[in-house]
Amino acid sequence: MLTQAKLDQLMTDFRALRRKPSRLTPFDLLGASPERLCALLPFFLDSRREHGLGDLFVSALMRCVRGETEPPPRAVRALSVRDGLIRVETRDACLWVALPDAPPGLTPAPDPSKRCNAAFLLGADEAPAPFQPLPWGRLLDTLRRLLPGIAERVDARWWQTLTDWMTTLAHLTGADAMKDLAETLKFYDRNREKIESLLQLRDALAEESAAFAGRLEAKLRAGGVAEGLSRQGNRLSLTRKLRIQGRTAVLGLDVWVLLEEMALRAEAAFPRDPASGRRLPTDEARALQEAVGLSALAGDRRINPENPEANAYQALKSLFQSAADTLAKADK
Repeated sequence: MLTQAKLDQLMTDFRALRRKPSRLTPFDLLGASPERLCALLPFFLDSRREHGLGDLFVSALMRCVRGETEPPPRAVRALSVRDGLIRVETRDACLWVALPDAPPGLTPAPDPSKRCNAAFLLGADEAPAPFQPLPWGRLLDTLRRLLPGIAERVDARWWQTLTDWMTTLAHLTGADAMKDLAETLKFYDRNREKIESLLQLRDALAEESAAFAGRLEAKLRAGGVAEGLSRQGNRLSLTRKLRIQGRTAVLGLDVWVLLEEMALRAEAAFPRDPASGRRLPTDEARALQEAVGLSALAGDRRINPENPEANAYQALKSLFQSAADTLAKADK
């Protein structure tokens, strides 16, 4: 049985891991270079492929993005490679990754229908606009932090290929963050049952989030929060159609119920055209969001496990009341 004492010991063991020198991999024997290793990036990035890595690489990129991103899982809808530039499209994001051997002067075109547009220059400490630098060490360290969350579903052969790829890349680029990978894998092997129990519990909580959100929606409506309230899965939204800066638009607040993180995640909803329901162009949408001032409500609110439903309800009611007051003040 998984007890608090076992969880405490698990965390202690994680913190006690020592860094070890990287081992030799098949990529080393083949004389790999960072440029050659990058040939596997489109395959790893595509969540639709058979490797079982899911959104591991897309999530790693999302962690490097400031501002609005979409909640997991982030399924890839389209992926293309042209002139050394990888373009990845998800439901709410369009990401570009410029490979180290990409020609200069690349200009990725933002997609105004997406909540998030971001471009990265891989392996760089500095980058020209519109790119942001993504050093090797930062990428590898982020991937390492995300590995435990995918360990149970990855095909064993691709798991080994991935870890070899990361180890070789760390060795070639001097990214020391992956030097403890071998010890991490040994730790996972010793504690597989405990870790998989935790992962199964997390999945169960994620599935319960939508049902939990449904119960909260009913309580909010009973408590008088009904105008503009809607729900889709584990996302609750409060929206209003208002006139601001000479434009009529639908704005509001989105709140995701994330029981697996014991949190409510609030974000300003992306402004939409009231007639078509489509998102407004990014620049116009950003200006409206700043004018309304809902960004002050964005962030995570912890759900107290002692009384989760009552605690989440009060937090949601307060959030939506604040959002309604903010929208009312902005309506002109």
